[in-house]
Amino acid sequence: MEEKTLTTRKYNSNSRRKILDKIKTIKSNEELVDIFKIVNRDIGNDYSENNSGIYFNMNLLSDDAINEILELLQVNTISETAIEPTDDKLIYKTYSENNIEGYNSIGPRLSNQEKSILKQSKNIN
Repeated sequence: MEEKTLTTRKYNSNSRRKILDKIKTIKSNEELVDIFKIVNRDIGNDYSENNSGIYFNMNLLSDDAINEILELLQVNTISETAIEPTDDKLIYKTYSENNIEGYNSIGPRLSNQEKSILKQSKNIN
């Protein structure tokens, strides 16, 4: 009887799925071609292709191929973060103007229904 040696993978299915999500965010065709070259070298022609794109099983990739893809992704993300401006500040803009300013100082905070009743009574007078 032959004994099968179990080799443990460095990257489990969840980590491979996260890597795949990072690959899906890539917009540059050149980088996608580089990733495809790594995949093709590792698993050969074991992929599917149609008009929508190329599909392959991430679980078939070796740990070395995953490492190469991660290095490519890491270089990609470092260059993207260096370009992004860090001076973006959020500007607060109110959703609507509060027309009943005089009523806010009367007492407790009013509900929207109470504010609309006061607004209607103000318009009638």
